[in-house]
Amino acid sequence: MLLAAPARSGDRPTTLVHPPWKHNLGFNKLRDFHVSAYGGYGRAIDDPRGIAAVKLLFQDADGPGDDDEVTVYGVNAGRREVIYNPSLVELAFFGDEQMGGDGFDDPVGIGADANGRVVVGDRGNDRVVFLRMGEDARLRFDRSVTLGEGARPLSAPAGVAVSQGRVYVADAGNDRVVVLDTAGAYVGEVPCERPFGVAVLDGDAENYYGERFVVVTDRDGKRLLQVSLVDGSTRSVLYGETTGGEGGFDYPAVDYDANTFVGDAATGCVYKFDASLALVARFECRGDEDGDLDEPRGIAIHRRLGQVFVAENTGVSYYWIGTDVTGLRARLHGDGDVLEVDVQFMLTERSDVSVDLETEAGEGVVTLARDARTRPGAFRRRYPVDRSDLPCDVADCTYRIAVRARTTYSSRNHLEIVRFAPVR
Repeated sequence: MLLAAPARSGDRPTTLVHPPWKHNLGFNKLRDFHVSAYGGYGRAIDDPRGIAAVKLLFQDADGPGDDDEVTVYGVNAGRREVIYNPSLVELAFFGDEQMGGDGFDDPVGIGADANGRVVVGDRGNDRVVFLRMGEDARLRFDRSVTLGEGARPLSAPAGVAVSQGRVYVADAGNDRVVVLDTAGAYVGEVPCERPFGVAVLDGDAENYYGERFVVVTDRDGKRLLQVSLVDGSTRSVLYGETTGGEGGFDYPAVDYDANTFVGDAATGCVYKFDASLALVARFECRGDEDGDLDEPRGIAIHRRLGQVFVAENTGVSYYWIGTDVTGLRARLHGDGDVLEVDVQFMLTERSDVSVDLETEAGEGVVTLARDARTRPGAFRRRYPVDRSDLPCDVADCTYRIAVRARTTYSSRNHLEIVRFAPVR
């Protein structure tokens, strides 16, 4: 049983948080030392790229309870292999030796599902490679797919996503995301421009709002494109609209609430967009005082448990999805018996939100909202306050607003944050 963490009130961003020590004994980052220790001498991380995380059905415990052990697959492109964890204390590798001489050439993206299917975008070979995870927790070759026979051959396939019995491949040379079934047969395609990364949310049980869309990073990383799987409608955001540096969007991932996370290796940032592609958070950027990530690339999210894995230049970092309140402001309006407090902030994850008016010393005055379920994005409310409830007149006392946000799934018992702002 994990213990609840106390409410956090510092300035450290909490949109993503490292799990408590009792969960993983502080093991938040995988580096070369760990790869060598758990995978064998001489093993190393070399140009990591796409990453996928799943809870394999044959490893899921029976009963209503659930453990939090997931299998993570990562493309170690510099060594033309896939790294994965057969267990919590072991790493394994799938590459040239297991491929019988027909190895990867510039592997890029990877997708996986709970049934043990793993698919790799093998860009240099213009193919996708289908692998299978056996109940002995070892990967084996299944087939390679190049298409043809009525469908255009793949050209420089990169990112891969697997969802609901479909495989989505960013087919860069053909300006499309091609859709395959789990046998590798052509099903359809989504038009785009020079796609690289792809993620899918297809109305499955790990999707709170029942959204159905594909997210693609295309135009050489300069656009994040969302395409509805219901009616083909699109939303998009251009790289320069959300950043101040020179870089591009890399691999996207979508969480349980239809938010999109995407890395930017050039600036060291991770961006989080809500379901309508409005930016709600930008964090861990290079140069930030507390920035932790080194060239974030692939991102994998296990939606049921809220676990996040970020492939970096030097390894992999492990987080939980948290929540944060940023840009908090509060203003007092009115001069009669009933005043209004105007409260504004940005919420970065669906949360139960409480708002309290307090004295400057932190003594409670009025509860304005209690555990209101709130979607991420811009928040603005006006709350009435009876002047007679104030311990002293606003002209003589200083007040503040306290906003408390508690995550609503995954780490809900472990993360609660509180932010303060003076009432002007």
